[in-house]
Amino acid sequence: PTDEMINYLVSKGCDARAEGGTSKNTDVLVVPYIGFSSSKTSRVGENTVIVDMAEFSNNMDKYI
Repeated sequence: PTDEMINYLVSKGCDARAEGGTSKNTDVLVVPYIGFSSSKTSRVGENTVIVDMAEFSNNMDKYI
């Protein structure tokens, strides 16, 4: 993500830090591509929306 995108998300009250943690309470997790797996994707809850970067970039306001 670009600094501009991160600043926009932070201005909307989102925690957009890449180094931030995830938990079962995470609302949206942005990943490089669908099917991406990491320690972050394994910690999210069943209600977390996992979306790839392209989809998120094109539809940010839908997810925040």
